[in-house]
Amino acid sequence: MKGYKIPLSSDAFSNFGKINKAEHDKEVEGATLFLHESAVATAQSLSNISSHASLVQTLHSKGINLRLIGKMIPHASDKAARVFLIEEMISRIIKHHIRDRYQAEMEENLLVFQESFRKISCDVLNRLLDAKNDLWIFVTKEAKQRYQFDLSQDHL
Repeated sequence: MKGYKIPLSSDAFSNFGKINKAEHDKEVEGATLFLHESAVATAQSLSNISSHASLVQTLHSKGINLRLIGKMIPHASDKAARVFLIEEMISRIIKHHIRDRYQAEMEENLLVFQESFRKISCDVLNRLLDAKNDLWIFVTKEAKQRYQFDLSQDHL
């Protein structure tokens, strides 16, 4: 929340901060609006992005969490920046999916070998190569749920 001047109560929207609750809740709502407006303004000004690392660094330097990528994509005026935003969102969805599968494998089997992780990784990568695979349906649903972005075939 770089650039936001009002200190925020960590007890806002909880049952802990009953003193000045309405005031604290309103301040956090204002901060959320400020953050979303900052994300849109940043998306409109993104240019000369040469890599995913530079995109992430730019957003973090402006205090923008990558969970807001979905709100930024429609406002990115630079086509290359828009492509980087979409790619970053998709790669994060896939990363979380792979991590969840690794976690499930470790919970299911007390003794997990490196081969299990290789199989999971290969399976996911092979499924990604098939545009009609159900993994892309999952990615589309996750984009909508996690990033509030409607990822269509035009974006893939």
